[in-house]
Amino acid sequence: MAQKLQICHVLFFLCPLDVEMRNSNISGQMAQLMIKNQTKYVPSLKSHNTSPDIFFDGDALTEERSRNIQWGFKDGDDPFDRLEGLDPVDADWHAKAKLYQVTGKIVFSNESAPEVGTSCASMNRTGKTNAKKGPKEDYNAFKEFHDREIEGHVLASFMKYSGMSSMEDKPSNFQVPGCWESDIDKRSFLHKRCRKYSEESVFNTEEVSDLTSQIHRLTSTEGYPCRNCGQTFTFHSGRVRHERDSHPDLLILDSRPDDDRDSEGYFRCRAGCGLVYKRDTRKGKTKHPQYSPPDLPLPTESTEKPKGFKYNYNHAKLCFGLIMLDINDAIKEGDGERLMRLYKVALLICKCYGCIKHA
Repeated sequence: MAQKLQICHVLFFLCPLDVEMRNSNISGQMAQLMIKNQTKYVPSLKSHNTSPDIFFDGDALTEERSRNIQWGFKDGDDPFDRLEGLDPVDADWHAKAKLYQVTGKIVFSNESAPEVGTSCASMNRTGKTNAKKGPKEDYNAFKEFHDREIEGHVLASFMKYSGMSSMEDKPSNFQVPGCWESDIDKRSFLHKRCRKYSEESVFNTEEVSDLTSQIHRLTSTEGYPCRNCGQTFTFHSGRVRHERDSHPDLLILDSRPDDDRDSEGYFRCRAGCGLVYKRDTRKGKTKHPQYSPPDLPLPTESTEKPKGFKYNYNHAKLCFGLIMLDINDAIKEGDGERLMRLYKVALLICKCYGCIKHA
């Protein structure tokens, strides 16, 4: 036993697993940190010949700085000098934390405390006031409350879908068999009902199809082909410019004429020249000096809330919450394929709410 303690004592001083007093915001110290980690923790077959990469994970900012350091060491003589033994990655925990921050931005507001059914009101009623600090200040409290709240929404919505007025009732909208031949039949029946419940009560089929097309666009590297001659363009705006100049007789009805955006989400030019732009600047006066926007009536402030606003609020919260529960379950089960599919959805969410480091 004493010999084992002596060996551990020697190993601790040779390779200590302690805090490195270096500032990762400074490029020189970040490079020293990566060199030390590669030297001590990346196995090598021969001198200066590293084996398969070892994950060097952290938040999105750490991952970005690590890759910048590797790009700065591209002129090294061998993989060891180029720091190729480390593979900078964005850890799942930081991605989850960012998505929970987006959730808090969407569903939480201190001003909604008097509104029964909102997250802030539920936090006050259940005494989970630590969750009001948000995931950035108290991640565990917010995550625990959010997960339990979504589970309550799932139970309440499934009871309404099945026609149950209390937890002790039996479903009235469908019949549950009294006996089962095997556990496989029970599982298939439950999966079938859950699928119908999610399609009818949670996710809108049209919205899911639009989301699927956007996800396929993320994985596509073919670009945007011209809808007449087939020439490929990197950006949709370039394709539209080519179609307007080279194929003036081409008629494309991809959205309503009164809609400000086309089917790809690009903004149409206000002057009606046919071009589209990614941002809502639309080059009104710079590209068309003679153009003057029409005088629109000022919007009148209305104190009346739209009908069904509570339903829309809780429905959106339920959809987002189920995505978060699915991500947590995929990480817990180690299901990498499912996690990659969910991250494609998370990319769209982060892009929509300005999380540029994760999108």
